[in-house]
Amino acid sequence: MHCLSFHPAQNTPSPVPFKSSQPSKWLKNLKMSQRASNSRKNQAKAKRLSNRNNFKTRALMKKGKMLSLAKLYETKVSKGQVAIVLFNDFSGIAIMSPLRSVVLDPTQIDASSFQKVDFLLITHEHTDHLDEILVSQIQQITGCTVIADRTSSESLRDFIPKNKMKVIQADMEVTLDDLVIEALPSNHPAAATPVTYMITLENGVKIFHASDSLPFPAMERIGLNEKPDIVLCAISGGAGLTPRTGVEIAKLIKAKVAIPYHGDSFSDFENIIKRELPEQKVVTLKKMVPYIYG
Repeated sequence: MHCLSFHPAQNTPSPVPFKSSQPSKWLKNLKMSQRASNSRKNQAKAKRLSNRNNFKTRALMKKGKMLSLAKLYETKVSKGQVAIVLFNDFSGIAIMSPLRSVVLDPTQIDASSFQKVDFLLITHEHTDHLDEILVSQIQQITGCTVIADRTSSESLRDFIPKNKMKVIQADMEVTLDDLVIEALPSNHPAAATPVTYMITLENGVKIFHASDSLPFPAMERIGLNEKPDIVLCAISGGAGLTPRTGVEIAKLIKAKVAIPYHGDSFSDFENIIKRELPEQKVVTLKKMVPYIYG
């Protein structure tokens, strides 16, 4: 019986790679071909996204659902107040304080609706929360900084200038003077790298945007530590979201005001709150109608 064994060769010089003073013609052609291929892929992706966005926009306009944020920008907000507008069927929210404006998860809206945005926040990559072309258009119009989770930021890489893009994950924060954006954990298993956001405006008003998150125990600590004024709770969706899960988030966060969104089962949410948490104030938003807090 023969046993084969292998040992490193002794005193064998490492192979020296061939070096040429000039890249060979085939290598140049290969690199040019790769660059062209990547460019075509990016252009095709942009075209698909643009077509998707334009199709949705045309469909909404045809149905009379493409509304304007004009009322928000006409609203006078005093020192201790914030104005909040729900602008789509999901978690698309615009927040305006006397000095700052924040937008979250914009879809189903025309970019020209936005006059002033400081930060545009994306919670995760699903298409009801992320529309790359729309985000790009809003950024170009307003010059805002885009803050997004890692997966969403990868999708946005070809659409947003590098100096206007901030990649964020749970327990990171971004500040602009007295405006603080803190990313917190999310319990949304269907998404790759989702986050929730705690937004602290320059006048001290705090808003917790839970996006598509299901309730999880650490939310109680978030509520105790941050003491938000407003919590936004998703009440329907394909990831187990129901009025009941929205109520559980309200119970854990214990904000002064609970606002249901991402669905239309508002009366179910309100009824459960009345039975189980009667001291909790609930505000149901009408699309494009500003709610003034403070």
